[in-house]
Amino acid sequence: MKIKIDGKKRLIRIEHPNNVSKIVVPDGVFTIGKSSFNLCPVKEIVISNTVKDIEEYAFANCNKLVTIKIPKYVQHIGHNAFYDCKSLYKADFVLVCCCAPCASF
Repeated sequence: MKIKIDGKKRLIRIEHPNNVSKIVVPDGVFTIGKSSFNLCPVKEIVISNTVKDIEEYAFANCNKLVTIKIPKYVQHIGHNAFYDCKSLYKADFVLVCCCAPCASF
């Protein structure tokens, strides 16, 4: 599995083998970029405590995603961040002061 991070500590793309069932976004990533997990076949995603922003369509079309853990430090979840995640059953998160449009999930 390869994770591409730009100079602003923004996760811009994840290249995923089909046999990985869980991905942990590493410490030091501040933003999960637009469409960065698009079509990722993973079942579980755990986001590190350093992430503050999840951009629009970040997890779009992750049809096998069942569980995601979003830390309380996330301040913004973009529009359609979880678009077409048909299998999403459990999203663990605490919204402290967050901007999450109704269409995020």
